[in-house]
Amino acid sequence: MTIVNTDANGYINSLFAIPSMVTILVKGFAIFFPIEPTYESLLSMFVYALIAILYIIGIIGVIMNLRSQGGITNVV
Repeated sequence: MTIVNTDANGYINSLFAIPSMVTILVKGFAIFFPIEPTYESLLSMFVYALIAILYIIGIIGVIMNLRSQGGITNVV
C-alpha cells in the first residue's frame, strides 16, 4: 500500500476546479438577474478562460520562484 498518489487525474481535477467554482458564481448571478442564455454561456466561458489563464500564470510563477529562490515567501 502506497501513501503517495501517483495518479495524474488528481492534479488535472485540481487544475480545473477553481475556474469551475468561479463559473458557478457567474451562473448563480445569472439566475437572480435574468440574462439571455446565449450571453450567459458566453460570459461563463469568458470568465472561465480568464480565471484559468490567471491561475496557470500564478502556478508558473510559483514554480519559477521555487526553482530560482528555493522558497515560496516572495511569490507575488
